[in-house]
Amino acid sequence: MLQVQHLGATVVVATAADYDIRGPAMLCGSLSYRQEGTAMDPAQAGALLRRLEYTLATAESLTGGTVGAQITSVAGASDYYYGGVIAYAPFIKSSLLNVPQEVIDAHGTVSEETVTAMAAGVRDLFGASVGLATTGVAGPDALEGHPAGTLFVAVADPFGARAEQHTLDGPARLDRAAVITWAASQAIGLLIRRLSDATQIR
Repeated sequence: MLQVQHLGATVVVATAADYDIRGPAMLCGSLSYRQEGTAMDPAQAGALLRRLEYTLATAESLTGGTVGAQITSVAGASDYYYGGVIAYAPFIKSSLLNVPQEVIDAHGTVSEETVTAMAAGVRDLFGASVGLATTGVAGPDALEGHPAGTLFVAVADPFGARAEQHTLDGPARLDRAAVITWAASQAIGLLIRRLSDATQIR
């Protein structure tokens, strides 16, 4: 796994060997994705949200509701999860999430700038403490010059925003269901890391 910094975002390139990808069955099963020693566990995210007394809203493009499904797989998630928007079409990103059209025109829908605006937009829309957003390319075809397996994910919270770019390499990136499941897990992972950082500040 290679990790570098680019334009303020963390860029992670992963191969299939870095992840235990089991396809669609992972949607309802226990998560086994790991990055930097952190399990992508929605229950852990929920526990951190409770500890911080935060609420969460999600905006999903690439993942198409899978992040919300993982969050709500935990009993009692209604205590902290307000809901989400599946912003698949570009005009939904701009009209509902208030992503500036000039951002989409300049950077595309698959970009750090757009996903950061999505996270901020859904946070404002729901009045939540935290907004979590995804965009990218599920494949198998490329989009806007990005190959299948490209993910941008962002969190917006009371301390600002953080965006990451992840790339799944190898044969798994051509499995659309595996890319979506992997991408949702990366979003949960970023949320956990960001919330963990917040517990150190408060």
